[in-house]
Amino acid sequence: MKDTVTPSTLSAQDAAVLLHELLEMAEAMIGAGAEVNRVEDTLTRMGVAYGAARMDVLVITTSVVVTLLLPDGQQLTQTRISLETLEGSQTEAAAATSQIT
Repeated sequence: MKDTVTPSTLSAQDAAVLLHELLEMAEAMIGAGAEVNRVEDTLTRMGVAYGAARMDVLVITTSVVVTLLLPDGQQLTQTRISLETLEGSQTEAAAATSQIT
């Protein structure tokens, strides 16, 4: 059984895994219709609970950007772009434009 990750033992490798899982969670929450503020708050709280010194989270309906600052000063950033949501938005915009003209 793997040792429990605590704030004092959060390594850069563990943080990278955490960051990936947070992005997976964000994508699932957005897909389920969660509000952008709820997704940002949830990711921030979970990152800090797992030992991040600071979390910067930006969520819009088509992408999520998360920066995790480790207690030792290292910073990790990942971005997730939802192509499915982006393509759906473009289709809706094209349909709305065609109705206007």
